[in-house]
Amino acid sequence: MDRCKGNPHKKIISILSLTGCLVLGGCLPPKTIITLPEAPLDHKTKVIVPAKQSPSEEQIKLEKLLRQLEETEQRLLETQRKTEEALKKVENATEKTDEAADRIQKAQEKIEAVERKENP
Repeated sequence: MDRCKGNPHKKIISILSLTGCLVLGGCLPPKTIITLPEAPLDHKTKVIVPAKQSPSEEQIKLEKLLRQLEETEQRLLETQRKTEEALKKVENATEKTDEAADRIQKAQEKIEAVERKENP
């Protein structure tokens, strides 16, 4: 059965009886009872249009929690990515600092060697 546009709780139905065809178009509210006038043996056939089961409060809460969990997971992944980038920057800065310290050490050694040559 097709759902009505704009209201998923209502259905468009088509019904076939044993003696003929009665086609009902348009939207009917849930649990509508339809009586078919062409029903055989002088009795009326009733068709109940089942209503779409609305989600329970618990299901709504669970879906909300699931969405929150997914959003939290995305934020955690983004935080992890940013943390990894920051860690790489710190590692690069540490390497550069170590290289600079080595250059300073070598320069101090050269200065000390020159001072020893000048002042024997």
